[in-house]
Amino acid sequence: MSTSIITDQSRGTARNLMPRVGFVYALLCLLLTGCGGSPVEQPMEEGRAAYADTDYPRAFAAFRKAVEADGGNLQARLALAETQEKLQDWEGAFENFSAVAAGDASNIEARFKTGQLLLVKRDAEGLRKTIAEL
Repeated sequence: MSTSIITDQSRGTARNLMPRVGFVYALLCLLLTGCGGSPVEQPMEEGRAAYADTDYPRAFAAFRKAVEADGGNLQARLALAETQEKLQDWEGAFENFSAVAAGDASNIEARFKTGQLLLVKRDAEGLRKTIAEL
């Protein structure tokens, strides 16, 4: 009786173990490559962790990377704008809050922050327009 790594004859049947080996190999590949999620997920997680630790420069870098990966992701833009506000990057915050407000008219926070920044910039006409849109 010959024994083989490929078969299990302990129960009297020759059962092929290759599907198991293939499954384990595929699982290891997924774990080693980070499961291949969207290119926005990892930088967003890193940014949230850094923001929670009040490490705003690191949060900025992570959120900027997320926005660069998907400029239409409004959550990434909002997180970037909030971080830029903490860093007192008023122009950058304004740009990103405005993009969020334009992309989602129901996002009152982004519209409010846009209005605040217009007030700081002393842009009366822009402020009137933003208030009228609310």
